[in-house]
Amino acid sequence: MKRFFITITLVSIAFLGFSQENKVNITGGYAWLNASDNDYNNSENDIKTSGWRITGTYEYNPNEGKVAYGFSIGYIDMSGSYNGTADSVYTADYSVSSIPLYFAPKFLFGNDRIKGFIKLNLGGIRTNFERTGTGTGVSATGYGFYGGAGAGLEINVSENIYIIGDYEINYVSSSYYSGSLLQSASGGIGVRF
Repeated sequence: MKRFFITITLVSIAFLGFSQENKVNITGGYAWLNASDNDYNNSENDIKTSGWRITGTYEYNPNEGKVAYGFSIGYIDMSGSYNGTADSVYTADYSVSSIPLYFAPKFLFGNDRIKGFIKLNLGGIRTNFERTGTGTGVSATGYGFYGGAGAGLEINVSENIYIIGDYEINYVSSSYYSGSLLQSASGGIGVRF
């Protein structure tokens, strides 16, 4: 009887292992950041940068259910400029490159062909910040918070391949800029195994 229960337990664990779904995807797209420069903290000196982003994600979906757990790492490169106002001669060029690393749980809904999703993002970000301009120059690296939400679609092309599109809005922090909303729209391809 003891052997019977051990055998049933091992078979059950094996079925649970086979019923999970692992996915890897790579996305790329457009990113933009609106923030306030901490050295010139007023609404006239907002940093408006834009550029591109690439992200790799590993997801684990136990029992192929409605909730998947993902881990993402990416690279974001943006630039922009500020040309002053009528009563200010201050000008600046900004370059912001970042590496976010975050946990991204996802809620899936839809059918086997097309699935929609909403997700949360929670982690950290490493940012290289550079400002050059009238009478000032700053170049520094900082670490901060990265968190927000996103939504998108997964469309199955075959049993193991899918295409993905998503939009994210995240709050990011840095010692050089504040009030920061980093947004991105991306598309890519994924493999499930």
